[in-house]
Amino acid sequence: MRKFAILLGLNLLLVACSSNNEPEITSEYHQSVNNQTMDTVEEPTAVEPPKKEVTTEEVTRFVQANLHSDYLGQHGELEYFTAETTDRLEDRYLQCVGYDVNTFINYTGQVDVSIEDRAELLDLFIEINRQAQFDVQLATQLEDALFEVVIQVKPLNVIELVTQQLEVEQEDIQDGDDNQGWTQTTINALRESINNMSYTDEVEVVVQVSYNEDTDNYSLSEQYYEIYRSILNYN
Repeated sequence: MRKFAILLGLNLLLVACSSNNEPEITSEYHQSVNNQTMDTVEEPTAVEPPKKEVTTEEVTRFVQANLHSDYLGQHGELEYFTAETTDRLEDRYLQCVGYDVNTFINYTGQVDVSIEDRAELLDLFIEINRQAQFDVQLATQLEDALFEVVIQVKPLNVIELVTQQLEVEQEDIQDGDDNQGWTQTTINALRESINNMSYTDEVEVVVQVSYNEDTDNYSLSEQYYEIYRSILNYN
């Protein structure tokens, strides 16, 4: 009888355990738990890098850097804004001065100019360009990535002085004088005019500057090249 009572107690204990609230561990249970876990996991939010703040001061600085590089041969500031090396910027600078030389040669009617004479003219125009004066006003913003900069340019009257001197020299040139003689005459006239040149009335040039956010680059509008034509006036 005692043995029967013990067995009955064990059976009752097993029944009590089986009636506990713990869920039955089945494949459906695993799927349910996984679904609950997935529901609670939040997808990470993509964070965009902050946009570069382009200021009117920086745009003004960019224009000044171009002027210093193109006219004064000072390239350090422009390197900050571009991926160009000092050597590349120096090459561009000399090409610009070379353009001035070619314009002067054509204007004065020189032909068959030697390499040595071109080099001498290049040095003279480097000297002229270094005396260029311009006042860059603070940029104004037109749109999100578009700015406008006003530049006051002081033209040099060196070409006018050369023209006046060559008109006098031309009267003394004999027919049959070789091209070399005329070239040397124009070089001498240019050198003398540099010593006597002065500034004329200011000219206003308005340049637009755009910023490309994708490439992080600035670009100048075509009006920038009006500065070349303003500093050395051939009209």
